[in-house]
Amino acid sequence: MKFLPLIWAALRRKTARSIFTLVSITVAFVLFGMMTGISAGFGELLANIPANRIMVIPRFGGRLPLAYVDQIARIDGVKVIAPTNLIFGYYQDQKNRINVQMTDERLVDVLPETSITAETFAALKRVQSGAIVSKDMADIYGWTVGANVPIESDIPKVDGTRTWTFSIVAIVPVAESISGGFMIGNHAYMDEGRADERNRGTAIEFRLLVNDAAKVGDATDAIETMFANSAMQVTAMPERVAFEQGLQGFLDLEFFTRAVSAAALFMIVFLTGNVMAQSVRERIPEFAVMKTVGFTDRAIFLLVLAEAAIPCLIGAMLGLALTQTMPAFVRALFPGTTLLPVITPAVIGYALGAALLVAGVSGVPAALRARRLTVVDALAGR
Repeated sequence: MKFLPLIWAALRRKTARSIFTLVSITVAFVLFGMMTGISAGFGELLANIPANRIMVIPRFGGRLPLAYVDQIARIDGVKVIAPTNLIFGYYQDQKNRINVQMTDERLVDVLPETSITAETFAALKRVQSGAIVSKDMADIYGWTVGANVPIESDIPKVDGTRTWTFSIVAIVPVAESISGGFMIGNHAYMDEGRADERNRGTAIEFRLLVNDAAKVGDATDAIETMFANSAMQVTAMPERVAFEQGLQGFLDLEFFTRAVSAAALFMIVFLTGNVMAQSVRERIPEFAVMKTVGFTDRAIFLLVLAEAAIPCLIGAMLGLALTQTMPAFVRALFPGTTLLPVITPAVIGYALGAALLVAGVSGVPAALRARRLTVVDALAGR
C-alpha cells in the first residue's frame, strides 16, 4: 500500500502522457477482447448445436426432393427429420436482411433451441401465411402478434409479385444460440405459392436427429450411400462440422484471432516499454533519493513494475467493458449476423493474463535499470 502514493505521483507527473497511454492500451484491449470474444462466441455456438443433429444438403448443388425425407426417416437410428426452405429477402429497407425459414411441425423436435412448442406450431399451421418470430427480432422491427410483415424477395410468386406477406401468429423467447433472432413460416406456403413449378416439392436442406450421438457417423454414411446412384446425390454431416467448415471456408478464425491479438499486444508492449523507459530516465535523481532514505533495490524494481502493470490492468478492464457493449452495436448494424463477441470468464482471464504479461515484458527492462542504479551515479544524473 505504501507504493500507491508513489505510483499515483508518477502517473500524474506527465498527465497527458499517462492519459494517452491508458487510452491506447484500452483501444488495444478492445481489439483483443473483440477477437478472443468472437472466438469464444464461435465455441459457444458450436457447443449449443446438438451432437446428434445431422445436416443433409445437395452434393453438387441444386435442391433436394421432398421424397427423400421419408426414405431417410426409415434409416436405422434416425429419430426425426425436417425439410427446410428459405425465403431470402428484406423488410422495408434492403439493409434489413431477413431469412425466413420455411419448414413444418417436425422442427419442434429437430430445433429445440427455438423453444417452439407443438401448440405454437399448430397455431402456425392454421394460418398458411403465418410466421413465428423470436422476441429479439420482433423487438428490432417493432412487430407484434397479428402484424402483417411483407418480405421482398427474389423468389417470384404465382401472382407475379415477389412480396411474401407473413402474419405474426406468435412471438417466442430469444434463442441465445441464434444470433439476430429467427423467423419461421409454413413450408406449404412457399411450396404452393412459388411461381417456379420445377422447384415445388423440394427443399434446400434437411435436418435430422439420430437417437445416439455416437452413431452419427454411421447415419451420415448410410444417408450418402442410399443416394449414391441417384440423380441428386447428397452430402450428410454433423451440423457442428457443417457450421465449422462453413466458417473456416470463409475465414481461418483461429489464425486470424491469434494474429490480430498478437498485433494488439505487440503494440501495447512497444508503447508501454517506451513510456516506462522514458519515465525512468526522467526520474533517475528521484530513485537516488529513494535509495538514500532506505528503499531497497527490490522495492525500486517492484515499484517500476507496478507502474507498468496498473495502466495495463486498468486498460484491459476498460477494454473488456467496452467490448461487452459490442454485441448490441454489431446487431444494430448487422441484424442477421451470427458471430458476436462473447466475454466469458476465460476471455477475462486471457485479457488479465495478457495485461500482466505485457506489463512484465515492457516494464522489466526499465525496472532493472532503476534497480541497478547506484546512488552516486543517479544523483549525478548518469
